[in-house]
Amino acid sequence: MKTEKQFDLPQRLKAAYEKEKAMREILQQSTIPVTANTHTRIVEAAKFVGKYSNHAICDAFRINRSSFLNHIYRAKGADNYYSRRDEALTSEIINIFNEHRQIISAAKIAAIMKMSGIHVTDKKVRKLMRKNRLISIRSNSKAVYEMLYPGYPNHVKRNFTADYPNQVWASDVTEFKYKRHTYYICVIIDFYSRKAVSHYISMRNSTHLVMMTLRYACKTRKPPEDIILTVRIEKRAETQAKKIKIL
Repeated sequence: MKTEKQFDLPQRLKAAYEKEKAMREILQQSTIPVTANTHTRIVEAAKFVGKYSNHAICDAFRINRSSFLNHIYRAKGADNYYSRRDEALTSEIINIFNEHRQIISAAKIAAIMKMSGIHVTDKKVRKLMRKNRLISIRSNSKAVYEMLYPGYPNHVKRNFTADYPNQVWASDVTEFKYKRHTYYICVIIDFYSRKAVSHYISMRNSTHLVMMTLRYACKTRKPPEDIILTVRIEKRAETQAKKIKIL
């Protein structure tokens, strides 16, 4: 009865033959002498990336695989395979982006490139578009943004003072680490006394964190219905004030 290793033997012999064949082709196309130093051999080997397997390339030039991969991925400013590939992908992305009147997204561009035989991910396309400042333009983008993120009237107008207690509160969330764990603390202060009204700590930065802090503040202070609470919104990079009705 044949064992599993005996069944795999023809495949292993075929793989070894293909590897030896690739090594011979690489050495025939190489333009450097066999006695070249390690750096020269690594630079020369980088020219064959994408044409042959990394194992065959490293064995052909007698170089360490980790050093070879480090040169490909981390060599800054080097004319390696990945930098040239990014240039080619960027050129293709710009052509597709302009052909569709600059209203196409990264996911659709990646789908078009895949249909053309170019294997690329949505994340890669998005990264290159962000690097080259390619932003999709839509005629109704402003209307969609205002619908999804409606603005609030600014009652404070940068006047961070109060005439009496519980007139204006301010809230913010801060991230900190303690014993290898990340925590978030939400604090509400009174503009009149500049003292903390309440605080709440959680391991998640969520709406629940802010609401619990607000509930404790309302339970302790019992503010009037027309109190103004300023909320710092990081994503929109601005401070807005919103009137909150205390139930």
